[in-house]
Amino acid sequence: MLEEKSDNINDDLSMAKQKLNKAKKLDQNLDIEEDKQEIAQALIERGVNLVQADKIEQALIAYKTAEEFYPELKIDSESWLTLCLRGTLNKQVNDVLFACENAVKTSTEKDEIELAKGVRGIAKALTGNFDDAIKDLEILISNPNILDYELKTKFKQWIETLKKGENPFTDEVLEELKNE
Repeated sequence: MLEEKSDNINDDLSMAKQKLNKAKKLDQNLDIEEDKQEIAQALIERGVNLVQADKIEQALIAYKTAEEFYPELKIDSESWLTLCLRGTLNKQVNDVLFACENAVKTSTEKDEIELAKGVRGIAKALTGNFDDAIKDLEILISNPNILDYELKTKFKQWIETLKKGENPFTDEVLEELKNE
């Protein structure tokens, strides 16, 4: 099924390329860069929708295809964070860790950066990188604007568990976080 979805994205992209090339042949002065950017952005939007449906592998294909089709595309931090978060909570952390890094890099506001670091912290814990996970999660809980009291208390407990060399992010905890 993944190959089928991959083929659909590639078929759509191939058709778009053909139409743009045909238009360019008809009018040599035609600037198709804006059209290419719009197509790439549509692929990212498709990817975000796939992420929200927990179709992480298909979303990764859409993100990658968009970047290959229009390398100048600037994917926003929210799109990266969505991929990072949902992929992490669906235990596909090795596939989405790059998205976590990109979410941190592309965030511009303090709260946004700290939220991205918090999500990256969960991902790092799942990869066994407890020291970096603790650092990221401590940044998250230090921000008074992101977590409510109950969730902040849970994160503090999870940090203490990480400090003991144990991963607190069990399947049950990840499922609970999906519903937050």
